[in-house]
Amino acid sequence: MDLGRINPQLPVGDLPEEDIEKVFPEELIPQLKQVLFNGNYGDPVIYPYLDQMMDRLLSFGSPRIFIYTNGSLRTPEWWKALGTKLKKGRHLVIFSVDGLQETNAIYRVNSRFEKVMENAQAFIGAGGRARWDYLMFAHNVHQVDEAVSLAKKMGFKQFNKKKTARFIHDHHMKTNTDNQITPIFNRKNEVTGELAPGEYEAQSKFDVIKQKYGSWQNYVNTTKIHCKYKEDMAGLYVDFNADVWPCCWLGAPIYFADPNNIQKQQMTKLLSQFEEGFNSLRRHKWADILSHPWFNNLLVESWKNRLDDENSKLMTCGRTCGTDYEFSSGGRWKNSEVISLDG
Repeated sequence: MDLGRINPQLPVGDLPEEDIEKVFPEELIPQLKQVLFNGNYGDPVIYPYLDQMMDRLLSFGSPRIFIYTNGSLRTPEWWKALGTKLKKGRHLVIFSVDGLQETNAIYRVNSRFEKVMENAQAFIGAGGRARWDYLMFAHNVHQVDEAVSLAKKMGFKQFNKKKTARFIHDHHMKTNTDNQITPIFNRKNEVTGELAPGEYEAQSKFDVIKQKYGSWQNYVNTTKIHCKYKEDMAGLYVDFNADVWPCCWLGAPIYFADPNNIQKQQMTKLLSQFEEGFNSLRRHKWADILSHPWFNNLLVESWKNRLDDENSKLMTCGRTCGTDYEFSSGGRWKNSEVISLDG
């Protein structure tokens, strides 16, 4: 969670239109089963060349497209056109709406619930398939059933009840502290409210891990890794700089604001060992990047190591893909409960 604060480490930018062919060369597209537009930082719908990128994908083999969005951006007319574009095949737009009229903007700061619903209805009305993803907090958990009823009435195909590990931060992992209240900041770095967990099974499991292993670091050092991208998704992640990462979670820490964050420190140290741009599609082709030692063997070998080894196990890997604790609330993992609204 960025908590609403400006991150000075995060550059403002978009993948240039000329890089689209480098990310999706013609010979690659027919091999793809699905493409997820899911911003680590930012909303995919604000990307100025999203239509051009989707058109390229749909013209060369049409992999299944998933778009994750808060639904606040663009006009109903644009969403209607998107629904028409994606109504053939089993493409899916996931609207992240964490509450109703009076609660959604507590976490989705500055979003307008009426605007989100208008856009979602325009997309669905044009034939688009949609899922409503709902992060459960203390302030909105009482509205889940009402939101499910509204989603069904509007024509959403699925509803996802999401438990969240967003209250587990770096300082919890380092110190074993248990404070679960998270402040909300405005652009002036002023506290404007707070978030508290709702049905927070992730916290109780985090406590069990600490009790069983003595500390979070001990858990990461010893846990086996079930890599979600490798084993469950067979995917890779490309960021707005056309850099390739094994997953979205490993593509995030280099932009973390806190220089003392252990994930940022580990990634900074790791990247210093390789030539600059080794994972850039602006400098290399896909085959060259994937044959690099880090992608080819070093990362997987690190999963058998410890945090302080030379080829260190990454905290990001242990936190996200360790086998005793579920960090993610993605739709295919157990912190999510995806309900079908068909029929």
